[in-house]
Amino acid sequence: SPLGLGLLTNKYTRDNARLPKGPRKTLFQTYLADDRFVRLQTTLDDVAARHAGSTPAAVALSWCRAKGTVPIAGARTLAQAKQNLAALDFDLAPDELAALDRAADPLPWLGI
Repeated sequence: SPLGLGLLTNKYTRDNARLPKGPRKTLFQTYLADDRFVRLQTTLDDVAARHAGSTPAAVALSWCRAKGTVPIAGARTLAQAKQNLAALDFDLAPDELAALDRAADPLPWLGI
């Protein structure tokens, strides 16, 4: 999933007690307990802040596009679909790509 099952949207964070139920909850707890993953979430937030009206989800999708992929992100709501489409409104700068790559580099299990 280009949005990491929602983890790269920052919908789920250490501070958000509303994790999904079932096996995803266990998986998410593992990721969110890892400081390296939290650094990636912070980097997504930081990059999103540099693009007016952007979200971590749009940054994650733009990052995938910059890697030469065609991300296919699912959306359950119209708001999520609009956030996903916003990834087409901007390209990431080389320093932003480098920051995201550095943040993800220690996470071999992430699969980005």
